[in-house]
Amino acid sequence: MTNNIWNTPYSSANGQLLIGKNSNSPNWTTITQGTGTTITSGAGSITINFAAATEKDFVLLSTVTASSSASITFTGLSSTYSIYMIDIYKIDPVDANVFLYMRTSTNNGSSYDNGASDYRWDMYYAEAILGITSLNDTADAQIRLAGDIGAGLNNQGSGTVWLFQPSNADYAKIYCRYKNSTTDETFYSSGMRLAAADVDAIQFFMSSGNILTGIFKLYGLKA
Repeated sequence: MTNNIWNTPYSSANGQLLIGKNSNSPNWTTITQGTGTTITSGAGSITINFAAATEKDFVLLSTVTASSSASITFTGLSSTYSIYMIDIYKIDPVDANVFLYMRTSTNNGSSYDNGASDYRWDMYYAEAILGITSLNDTADAQIRLAGDIGAGLNNQGSGTVWLFQPSNADYAKIYCRYKNSTTDETFYSSGMRLAAADVDAIQFFMSSGNILTGIFKLYGLKA
């Protein structure tokens, strides 16, 4: 067969598109990103442009699986990503009815800010019988993300944490949504580090005991 899409087109470079032109040889033309290419046929001509693709989706950067872990940490946060997202799956603590906490670091995890008034947080949680309850603390040693997390495989919970522009010398801000698996409780929390500093590492831990099992996935989103 000739002059159709089944013919093998001539070679093109990376970042180019090939498009069928007409019955004249060669019957393919190359379109390069950022430039205009005019395709002519017996009926007239058309000019086609296409731009280089930009990365706008979350990129998986790291996965950590808890195994009787005192804490889960992620280091190396940078200005490469304007938003970081941490997906948390099937958290099972050693102790029952504990809180999930978060802290930040400005020295890539050598230490984590834990002063008595380093953070503030606000939490709302919804429960079928009790309705909506709010809690907050304007001066705490950590950010509270979720609570009443039970121990045992049937009590595992999951959630998502967002960290906004941590590399800016500003108050690092976070938002969390978390659902306990065997109760009707859903937690919505927000918090911030009460100091204008860049954050390059974060830490998750329980209010008591270790994290027996659980999967933590860190994603980055470019501006």
